[in-house]
Amino acid sequence: MSNNVPIYMEIYQDFHKKILEGFYKEGDMLPPETEICKQYLVSRITVQKALHKLTEKGLITRIPGKGTFVSGISATPNNKKISRIGLILCDFGVSYGVNLVRSIEKHLSRNEKALIIKNTYFDKDRESQAILDMLQQDVDGIILQPAHNEIFNPVIMRLSISKFPMVLIDRDLRGLDLPFVGTDNIASTINVMDYLFEQGHRHICFMSPSPDNTSTIEERLDGFQRAFIRHNFINHSSNIFTDIITPTIKPTPTSIREDIDKIKVHIKSNPQHTCIFAEEYSVCSLVKQALKELEKSIPDDMSLVSFDNINDPLFFTKTAYVRQNESEIGIRAVDLLLNSIDNKGNNTKIMLSGDFIKNASIKKIN
Repeated sequence: MSNNVPIYMEIYQDFHKKILEGFYKEGDMLPPETEICKQYLVSRITVQKALHKLTEKGLITRIPGKGTFVSGISATPNNKKISRIGLILCDFGVSYGVNLVRSIEKHLSRNEKALIIKNTYFDKDRESQAILDMLQQDVDGIILQPAHNEIFNPVIMRLSISKFPMVLIDRDLRGLDLPFVGTDNIASTINVMDYLFEQGHRHICFMSPSPDNTSTIEERLDGFQRAFIRHNFINHSSNIFTDIITPTIKPTPTSIREDIDKIKVHIKSNPQHTCIFAEEYSVCSLVKQALKELEKSIPDDMSLVSFDNINDPLFFTKTAYVRQNESEIGIRAVDLLLNSIDNKGNNTKIMLSGDFIKNASIKKIN
């Protein structure tokens, strides 16, 4: 070796040349430090100085516990790796989700991040696999809409404990120390109920899937019950019907038929009801079909209100509903996740107001 060049520089230049000439290609693993020490008859400190300089030049990547790998010939802004973010949803459609996805993708694009989307179709096993698939694709963080009836998915628990960047949307998982963005369901529900009471309704039926371990339904049912207490009205047990299953699974003709029939039985058994509060859009659709088969019109025979509806300026709906601020939810979720990736985040819980759209499906009762 030359006396004019430090030994570590000669090692650096040697490896630099081999990378440029293609002896070591992108993704190849370099020999362990101990082998390089033997090859050049130098100390480990000298080898580490050479590798550090190769790292500074963007030629290698050192992964603790795995080894040292060739990154590429250059690291200019035009060919740098764009980081990826995972978005895992139960499902999405025009009633809820499309504008959320658009908002997330647009905001990530502004931050030079790519988006990978997976649907779980309300299945916990699919949710676990989707998370594992995302990790296999080296995403920098995940935005997750948890499945219904979620207790604690062990995969989510492990990511929470390991502080992997993750933000929950729409449904929170209480007990896990994860940031969350969603709608203030309690306040939004109370706002709707106040209006229904003003219109003279006293016998209102809340229809939903089981609220067990699903924060969104729990909160909306809580708001429904609080409203009766606020107004000193009696809330009969028949006012709460939580036996619907279709929104919690991938819908089938059988599940849809069973739910419609159950709703029809409940409506016929409770002729005192003047209004149905559907907990979400899919429940609202089931209720509409049940009323149609019972030959009852909206709002003359039954008033109807729900969370979410087809949110399209070219589509007119007569159904009154709570419109969630999907665009703002998406922006806030991305901001929380990017802060978490940069180790600047905290486990903030953000609750946004929903807008009550008073369409013509609510009849005033004298």
